[in-house]
Amino acid sequence: MRNTLHAGKAGYWIHFCLSLVFVVAMFTQGAFTVDVVRDLTSDYPAPTLDLGGPWPTIMWVSPAASAAGLRTGDRVVAIDGKAPEGRKDLREAIRGKKPGETLAVAAGRGGQVSGHQVRLAPIGFAGTMVGWLYAIGIWVVLPWFCLALGFWVAAVRIRDARAWMVLGILAGMSQIGRPGILDPLGWGWPGVAAKLFHEETVFVWCGCMMLFGVYFPHRRRFDRFLPWFKWVLIVPAAALMVWDAAQNIGYGVAFAATDRLIGSVNIPAWASMVVLMVVMSFFFIGLQNKLRFCRDGLGGWAHDSCSDALESCGGVLFIPERGHGVHSHGAAGWEIAGERGDGGKH
Repeated sequence: MRNTLHAGKAGYWIHFCLSLVFVVAMFTQGAFTVDVVRDLTSDYPAPTLDLGGPWPTIMWVSPAASAAGLRTGDRVVAIDGKAPEGRKDLREAIRGKKPGETLAVAAGRGGQVSGHQVRLAPIGFAGTMVGWLYAIGIWVVLPWFCLALGFWVAAVRIRDARAWMVLGILAGMSQIGRPGILDPLGWGWPGVAAKLFHEETVFVWCGCMMLFGVYFPHRRRFDRFLPWFKWVLIVPAAALMVWDAAQNIGYGVAFAATDRLIGSVNIPAWASMVVLMVVMSFFFIGLQNKLRFCRDGLGGWAHDSCSDALESCGGVLFIPERGHGVHSHGAAGWEIAGERGDGGKH
């Protein structure tokens, strides 16, 4: 009997995973949209200080915080009467107020603790017409469109691995251009999940782009001969994603403890950038090679690639799963077109 993701435990778990990712994505974008609206209406307070190690040392102060008597190097004892455990506590305290209100900060300097009242000001980024248009287009319309299209594709073709690649690509695109000043950690514990979705989808985006270049519209011949090669790229990227997630969670909720555990490990930011750029480049390399074979008309495989490219694209984006293309079913029922050894010929 045919094994599919619609039947048995495999079907249950794949639907559960899609639902879980959907809920996190909707909360992430919904929370961000609310913050964008607050910014557009000058109702979102700008950050007034930043904390770092040794925790909780003030690393930066705004002019308003400086006027209130705070200095870099001061040790914060409490924010609005609560000792900060991680960056989440500071972001949550600031986001919970409105411009014009004050943030109560107790800070120590030279063995003396003093209280400071810092008046909060609005961000004011989108105070111009250009800012409004950018915020509405890039921060609201584009992300919601990407997420809606991505989850629809994955839902209607839930057995097609390429549809999940499309979801990963579009989810990554939905997070482009977001300002760190509207930090999801300001939403408290739910914001931790939103922070992870926002930060880690860039890794998912790059990996899905590479895999889409390998399998769209048919599996690359190079991948047939060296199927392990893609894992040489995916594994380091996945390890960097896990490391980045651990940092985001740890420093967000328990900075001091996290700094003691992993603070001595220093992975430069450029390392992640290089790995991600190399991974993403294979998307363009894969499509370029397939288009070159198609253009030059090299044999039956090229003819099939040309004639099936548009059909395959439509299959991923618009056509239900029934009987489309050539599929190989694994133990969990995944389908990837062109997995047979004949190069994807029908």
